[in-house]
Amino acid sequence: MVVDRPEIELLLSCARIRKDSESVSQITSRLQGDMDWAYLLRTARRHGMMPLLYWPLSTTCPEAVLQAILNQLRNQLHRNAHRDLVLTAELLKLLVLCEAQGIPAISYKGPTLAALAYGNLSLENLLLVRCAHGSKHLWERLGWICDVAELIHARKEMDWERVTEQAAALGGERRFFLGLYLASDLLGAPLPREVLHKAEADPTVKVLAREAHEWLSWGLIVHHLWPLAKYPSTSG
Repeated sequence: MVVDRPEIELLLSCARIRKDSESVSQITSRLQGDMDWAYLLRTARRHGMMPLLYWPLSTTCPEAVLQAILNQLRNQLHRNAHRDLVLTAELLKLLVLCEAQGIPAISYKGPTLAALAYGNLSLENLLLVRCAHGSKHLWERLGWICDVAELIHARKEMDWERVTEQAAALGGERRFFLGLYLASDLLGAPLPREVLHKAEADPTVKVLAREAHEWLSWGLIVHHLWPLAKYPSTSG
C-alpha cells in the first residue's frame, strides 16, 4: 500500500496485529519525522483506532510523542474500558434472559466475549458477520479491518473450507474474501496460502481493495467508488 502521509503510515503500523521487530522499527522510524498529531487523532477517531494507538506509542518510543497526546490517548483508553465493562455486564444479563426463555442469541459486536461464551465456532460466524458488515458500510473504518484481523489471529485452526462454503451459501463470498484480503494486506493477518490465493484470484476483490487503499491513503470516504452492485457472491 502506497501512502503519502506519515500519519496514515503510523496508524497502519500501530494497527498491525503482530508487533514484531519490523513493525516496532517502523513505528520508531515514523515517530522521528514530522507528525501532524491533530490529523492523526482525527483520523484514528474516525476509524475507531484511538484505543489501539496508546500502547504502541507509549511503549515503543514515548519520548517522541507529546505528553499531551499520550495523556489524551490514555484517558480515551480508560473511558473505553469503563464503557466496555458496563456494556458487557448488560450484554451478559440479556444473554442470560434469552437463554432462560429458550431464545438463541449471539453477540457479534464483542468477539472476545462471544468466543468465551460460544467457543471457536462462533468466531467463524463472527468472521462472516464482520466481513459482511464492513462491506455493507464500505469498509469506511480501519477498526473494522482490525476486527477481521484479530478474528483470523484468534482462530488459528479455523476450518476455512467450511467458512468459505458458508459465505458462498449466504451469497457473500466476495464480501468475505474482500475482508480477508484487506486484513492480510493492510495488517498482516495470517491467512493460509490457499485462502489468500482464492481472494487474489477474484479481480473485483483486488479492485475494491485498491479503492480502499486509496481512500485510506487520502483519509477520504469515496462512496461513489463503492456501489453495492459490485458485491455479488462471485464475480458478476
